[in-house]
Amino acid sequence: MKSKNNIIFLIVSVFLLSCVLFIVHTIPENEVLGTVYFFNGKTERYVTVDFNHIKQLNDCTDVTDTIAIERIIADEIITGLSHLSPSSVKHLNQSIFMYIYIGDKELAINENNECIFVWKPGILKTATLDNRTSYLIKWKTGYYNKISKEDLKYDIGIQQFGIPDDLNNQKEPASFGPEEEVSKLMLVIK
Repeated sequence: MKSKNNIIFLIVSVFLLSCVLFIVHTIPENEVLGTVYFFNGKTERYVTVDFNHIKQLNDCTDVTDTIAIERIIADEIITGLSHLSPSSVKHLNQSIFMYIYIGDKELAINENNECIFVWKPGILKTATLDNRTSYLIKWKTGYYNKISKEDLKYDIGIQQFGIPDDLNNQKEPASFGPEEEVSKLMLVIK
């Protein structure tokens, strides 16, 4: 009887230990930071894209990939977006190429980091996104991987912070197929 109890105890112990180890090693779901939609390749367009147009394109496009970014980078992006304040810029002088919805911020930017953002529901304002925040978003979404090395040198963030070490732009923009003209990414925090 004593050996039977010992065997039952051993089986129950092993079962409970395996449950505990399973719980400890289960990775929790990543926290969603937001989504970013952008045109791949050189951003010069024959048609001007405004805030409402790029928002509509974003809304009717499925997420093409999920990107996990480090918490420290995510915090820096959120901080940069929280410092947006209305500026005297009335109209953007270049077409918008990226739509960003992160946290409670919804904005669209052009190549000069000028942006239109939702100030209050139904009210759009213009601002300039700081170079560091724009650089981090473009880097971590893989945007820099989608433009040619020649065009990289004209990017304000690249000029200020340099080319990221993990840049992998093997394709030239002309080699993108129709399915690769835009990207819509879900950003999650590692």
